[in-house]
Amino acid sequence: MINLDVAVKQPQREGKGTTWMQEIVPLIMSGGDPACVEMLPNWDRVPWLEEHRACVLDLEQRPSPRMFSTHFHHTMMPPSFFETKPKDLKDSVARIAQFLEKPLDTEVMEKIADRCLFKNMKQNKMSNYSTVPREFMDQTKSQFLRKGIAGDWKNQLTVAEAEYFDAVYKNEMKDVEYKFVWD
Repeated sequence: MINLDVAVKQPQREGKGTTWMQEIVPLIMSGGDPACVEMLPNWDRVPWLEEHRACVLDLEQRPSPRMFSTHFHHTMMPPSFFETKPKDLKDSVARIAQFLEKPLDTEVMEKIADRCLFKNMKQNKMSNYSTVPREFMDQTKSQFLRKGIAGDWKNQLTVAEAEYFDAVYKNEMKDVEYKFVWD
C-alpha cells in the first residue's frame, strides 16, 4: 500500500485540467522554482497511480510529500477542497497552496500563476507531451494541450468517427453497470 501524501486530481465538474494541476502543485511544493517543471516530464514528476509505470518509478521510495495523479472519483477528495470557488488562476494557486499547507508569499504565487497560464504551459516541452513518441501520440494531428471547450469533440471528429467511437464504446461497456451522475 502506498502512503499518499498529495494526490493530484482536479474534479471534472470544475472544468480544470489535471495537466494544469501537474504543473501547479510541483511549483507550489518547490516554492516556485521553475526547474521542477523544466527538467522532468509531468508524467514522471506527478505520475498516474493507475498507470503501469507507477511500479517502475519506485513511488514508495520518493520523499514525502509525494505527488500523484489519479482518475479516482472527485468524491474521494477531502470536503475542504470544495468549500470555495477561485475567481482566477492566482486564486487557485493560493487555494491549492493553502490546501497543501505550503505558505507562499504573493510574489511567488504570482510567478506560479504566470508560469501556469495556458499559453506558457503550452510552450513547456516537459508539460505539453511533445516529447512523447509519435507512435503513442501524434501531435501533428492535434496538440495535447488545447483549450478545452465543452462539445469541442464535434470539431475534432468527423460524423463517421463519432459514430464509430459510439459503437465501440457501447460494445466495450455493455457489461459495465455504472450510473453516471449526469445521466
